Amino acid sequence: MNEKIIHIKSKLKKFLVREILVELSAGLCAFLSSLVLMTILLAISENLFRFSSHSRTILFYLFIAVAIISFGYFFLLPAIKKIISYLNPDYDSLARKVGNFFPSVKDELVNALELIEEKNPSYSGQLIAAAFDKIYDKVKALDFNSVIDTRLLKRRFRVLLILSIASVLLFSASNDMRASFARLINYNVEYAEPMKFRFVIEPGNYKAVKGEEINISIKTTGESPGRINLYIKTDADAEFAGYRLQPDSAGIFHYRIKSIFRSAIYYAAAEGIESEVYQIEVTDPPFITALDLTIIPPAYTKLSPEYRNNDGNVTALPGSRVNLKIESSKRISKAELKFESGKRVTLKHSGSAASGGFTVSNNDSYIISLKDEEDNFNKDPITYFVKTIEDEPPSIEMAAPDEDVKLNNNPVVPLIVRIKDDYGFSRLLLKYRLVASKYRAAEESFNSKELKTGGGKEEEVFHAWDLSPLVLAEGESVSYYLEVFDNDNINGPKSARTKSYLITVPSLDDLFNNINEAQTESLEELEETLKEAETLGRELQRISDDLKKNQKEISWQEKERIESAAERYKNLLEKAEKIADKISEMKNEMMKENLLSEETLKKYEELQKLMDDMNSEEMKEALRKLQESLRSLMRDKTQLSAKDLKLNEEYFKKSLERTINLLKRIQVEQKIDELIKRTENIAEKIDELQKKTEESALSDSKQRENLIQRQNDISQELENLRKTMDDLDEKMEGLNNVPKEELERAIEEYSKQSNEKLSEEALEKLRQMMKSEALKNQRQLSSNMKNMLKEFQNLQNSMQQMNQVKTLLDMMKLLDDLLTLSKEQEKLKEETEKLDYSSPEFSEKANKQNNLQSGLNKILQKMTKMSQETFAITPEMGKSIGKAFAEMQNSTSALISRNSGRAVQSQTAAMTSLNEAASMIKTGMDQMMNGGQGGGMMSLFQQLQQLSQQQMNLNQLTQKLQQGGLSQEMMSQLKRLAQEQELVRKSLEQLNREAKASGQSKRLASNLEKILEEMKEVVADMQTEKLNDDLIQKQERILSRLLDAQRSINERDFEKNRTSQSGKNLETESPEPLNLSDEETRNRLRDELMKAVNEGYKKDYRELIKKYFEQLEKSGSVK
Repeated sequence: MNEKIIHIKSKLKKFLVREILVELSAGLCAFLSSLVLMTILLAISENLFRFSSHSRTILFYLFIAVAIISFGYFFLLPAIKKIISYLNPDYDSLARKVGNFFPSVKDELVNALELIEEKNPSYSGQLIAAAFDKIYDKVKALDFNSVIDTRLLKRRFRVLLILSIASVLLFSASNDMRASFARLINYNVEYAEPMKFRFVIEPGNYKAVKGEEINISIKTTGESPGRINLYIKTDADAEFAGYRLQPDSAGIFHYRIKSIFRSAIYYAAAEGIESEVYQIEVTDPPFITALDLTIIPPAYTKLSPEYRNNDGNVTALPGSRVNLKIESSKRISKAELKFESGKRVTLKHSGSAASGGFTVSNNDSYIISLKDEEDNFNKDPITYFVKTIEDEPPSIEMAAPDEDVKLNNNPVVPLIVRIKDDYGFSRLLLKYRLVASKYRAAEESFNSKELKTGGGKEEEVFHAWDLSPLVLAEGESVSYYLEVFDNDNINGPKSARTKSYLITVPSLDDLFNNINEAQTESLEELEETLKEAETLGRELQRISDDLKKNQKEISWQEKERIESAAERYKNLLEKAEKIADKISEMKNEMMKENLLSEETLKKYEELQKLMDDMNSEEMKEALRKLQESLRSLMRDKTQLSAKDLKLNEEYFKKSLERTINLLKRIQVEQKIDELIKRTENIAEKIDELQKKTEESALSDSKQRENLIQRQNDISQELENLRKTMDDLDEKMEGLNNVPKEELERAIEEYSKQSNEKLSEEALEKLRQMMKSEALKNQRQLSSNMKNMLKEFQNLQNSMQQMNQVKTLLDMMKLLDDLLTLSKEQEKLKEETEKLDYSSPEFSEKANKQNNLQSGLNKILQKMTKMSQETFAITPEMGKSIGKAFAEMQNSTSALISRNSGRAVQSQTAAMTSLNEAASMIKTGMDQMMNGGQGGGMMSLFQQLQQLSQQQMNLNQLTQKLQQGGLSQEMMSQLKRLAQEQELVRKSLEQLNREAKASGQSKRLASNLEKILEEMKEVVADMQTEKLNDDLIQKQERILSRLLDAQRSINERDFEKNRTSQSGKNLETESPEPLNLSDEETRNRLRDELMKAVNEGYKKDYRELIKKYFEQLEKSGSVK
């Protein structure tokens, strides 16, 4: 029990200690609260009343006294009492407090303790122990500390906390309160009267970089002054400079120094109050003194590095390397490039130098940031721009052929391609694939062939593409294009390609169908143009009749009518020129495909010349004169111009008619050429098919189908051959001097051969895999085609012979008539020379002249008729006859007027023209007897070439002579040169006569007459020793015109106003000699010649015919 008593008392004593601590803490809080409250009250009083030092001393000691009293009252006295109670604890009182707090205990604990403490013998010890044990069990688990009342402590602590927070806020927020507290602490110090306001200045003391902008802001605490003066003095100033400042809406004063370059001190003042003096220390920032930039382009460009001084802007290709070297004004602690894109490049630095670089990838900008050892950065660094240059993709242009190609006999296609890139190429590829074929499958992907380039930036690459390895068959097509790649190895090569083109191996049917279609269109357009010309001719005749009215001026209605007719005539000329172009293109196409015999080709060229003459300068001049006369409105001038136009229109119409008739005859000859070509082609295909049939295994379905397709194609071509023969038979209808009977014989022979049936049987045998029977039919077809080829070649020879013999005989008749007429004209001239003015024979001579004119008109009609069937009658012949006709008419008029002198003059001119025409006919006959006109034209070209070389040598010698000055020796050399120039002139004069006689003068671009006139002037100048610049220029003009004449022949009549095309070398050969190898041909020719002999020619012409026959007989063994 003693232990229990001790335990209970121990718990009660702990309770007592706890209670003492709570009460002392509450007293301490009260003491501290009183101190804080008195401090606040005293500080507020001091702030309000600003006590003197004496008063503050009293207050201070009073504060100390109150503090001591408060400490004694709230803490010290209670502490003494509590210590006494601790030393002599009253357990009963403590137990009573516990019992009062715990209802289960009540007075039991205090009663138990009293019983134990009394020790009354009258009380049972056991009952007391039992009672104590009972109460012990109740209280042993109870927490006596919970009995303590802490509410007073909490209240006082809250008061202390509130007062403490309030004092902290008050003293931290108010300078005045802090100052008041300071004065109270320093109670024995006298303080001056406080200022109305105080200055708060920013940035205060500051380290600035030279050139930096400084913003000074001034705020005040206390009363706000209306204005403030700011005083600033730099190192270079002797006195402060003052600036009056006004506050902004927030009561703040501002001053800005845009750029500061010297250290300075400054302060603010207002109403006699001054701020502290502040200092701004200025230091120099680092800056770039030198910048070296090197731009190294990518290696593939082969460009040299680019160097720049003090310029950091970069314009370069992606992949270019940029290296920088920098010199700074100060030692550098850090240097870097800062890009707008966010990238940063740190530069290596040493002392005041830095270096580094970057690679250009895209457009950007950057600054160079420098930091010195004082941590100053360079101010306002320059922004440099990085601009990328685009490596443009290459370009490619197909220069030739810039169109689809039809492959002819030559398997080589010349390709000319222009490629261009800013930095060069890595490769050029030719891509091609088979896209169409009747005998094999088309290719899905392109084949590639690399072409060589020269390594430049802009090239014209030529490649002769040999397609023979592709073994292209008729009807097959190859698609191709060219693709070029540049050498950009940074972003990858870019490419460009041409459009796709087709190379087609056209079938013979396609070629001939296109040509026949173009020929038919041209003929229809010519006939339509002829009808329009006839309508226009009638209109011009009516206009000519109306212009004969006896009025001085034409009316506006007549003017419009004439202008309309002239415009229609001009349109006809243009239309004829377009048709000529179409025929020329058709001829060139046939030449390229080798579809014409040399004889037919030559006739096409003659036809081209004839059509060129239809749009001659004379016709254009007639139109121009008519337009000029219409401006004057004078009837007589207009009548003459209209008459001239009518004559030109008549010539145009006759030329059109002649062109149509000649074209129809050429069509016949072309059809014969077509028959020969078709037959040769079929024969070749049959031989090729026969070989393939022998080599193929018909059991192989693929090989068999290929053979069947080829045999079927032959069947179709045999059918087309028959249609061509029928077409030729139709075209021969209505034409004279064509071998109609020979054609009918060939058609009959073809029908007997039954070639189409043979081909169909061979086709069926192939399907049935009967190889030997199919080969038998193919061999028979081959033999038949070779026989038909001979038939068609004989037909061609017959056509040429009939034309040649008929033309020769007709020209002989013409020559005889012209010479006879010339002799009669000469006789009449001699008679006219003997007449005097009063002679009665003038009338008779006029009648004779008129009869001669009528005879010439008949000759002209014969020539016109002949010209519809042959090219041997040239326009030059017609012009000479026309001049003779006009002179005869003038002679008749002169005889009627009894003017014998003028009549003789006209008769002489008529004789000259007749002889000139006869000479041209004789030259034409000689050329025919010698094998055609082709050689004559080549001779003209060669002679012009020789004369041009001679003239060039003369020009060079003359120029050298001019540079040396005219000494006596020089003058003798000049005379020698004059003789040489005269020899050249005479040679050219002879050549001009020959060209006119042969009818070839129209083919010359330059007028030889003008060249001859200038040569005469040059010879005269040399003989008179006029060696000057004018003479040199004349010689240069002569040489230029000679070269023009030479070039006009070489270009084969393609005029300058035509569309230019690539030149082609064409060797013009003479027509094939007459075929006299068979007896029938020789007999027919002999009959024709004997018939001509019996026509009544004079002896010399009969001899000429015999001579012609003898020459033919000599060549009879040669085909």
